[in-house]
Amino acid sequence: MIRTAIFGLIFLLIAITSSAQINGGLGQNFGERISFGGNFGLGFGSITYVNLSPRIGYKFTEEFTGGLGYIYQYISYDKSVYGFPFQSTTYGGSVFGRYRFLETFFATAEFQS
Repeated sequence: MIRTAIFGLIFLLIAITSSAQINGGLGQNFGERISFGGNFGLGFGSITYVNLSPRIGYKFTEEFTGGLGYIYQYISYDKSVYGFPFQSTTYGGSVFGRYRFLETFFATAEFQS
């Protein structure tokens, strides 16, 4: 699992380096090529749910964006829901890539660990 995450980071660094050398002509400075996003969710009651999943991406070319993300999820419920109490915390990271084929059509792939 750690080996795969390291492979993803190495791939991303190689892509950043290659993009900087090959595609200097995007007409944007570094800050304009960075994007932020992710997910945020809360739920309270007999089931408590918290989701924090921020992402940061970098526009390597006009068509390709890649980046990293962090994942944190917490869920718990009391005995009245399923007859027994439960609590779980999940955290990890992700590496993603998105390729835009047309103005409104893109494909994305993501690895979460």
